[in-house]
Amino acid sequence: MEEFNKILLLTCVCCMACDGEIAKEEVSTLKKLSEDQHLFEKDDLNEVLPVIMNSLEKYGYEFVKSYLNLLEKSNFNEIQALQILDVATKTIYADNKIEYDEIKFFKSIRKNLKVTDEQILSKVDGVEDYWLSADAQDNNMSAFEINFSNVDYSSLKIE
Repeated sequence: MEEFNKILLLTCVCCMACDGEIAKEEVSTLKKLSEDQHLFEKDDLNEVLPVIMNSLEKYGYEFVKSYLNLLEKSNFNEIQALQILDVATKTIYADNKIEYDEIKFFKSIRKNLKVTDEQILSKVDGVEDYWLSADAQDNNMSAFEINFSNVDYSSLKIE
């Protein structure tokens, strides 16, 4: 699997997991992205997705934190950064329930990418203005820890 496509897959998985449950609609969206946009080949999904899910189950919060650190350290171009945010948005909207934890996670992703609010609003469908505004607690890591360290990642399964 191409490295950038793996990051897109990690984006989907982390966005699905951030609210503590993986809805079947979110899994359908993942498969639809694979089929319609050819982001992931079926064989890649069959091989790589179980490995990712096992890592998420085993390492939980540390896995999610390492994903965000990977984004922060990577030097994505504008198109790649917007594609990551697009995949995140599609995953968040998949089950037709927008949870506060999902918006917080979107903000965490966005904070690690070098694109402007204007670029995001004009190129990524579904992003609301409030998804981009900073919360008072966004400036420290403990806010992230409070939101995502209490999720029981070990019980998350893709069916």
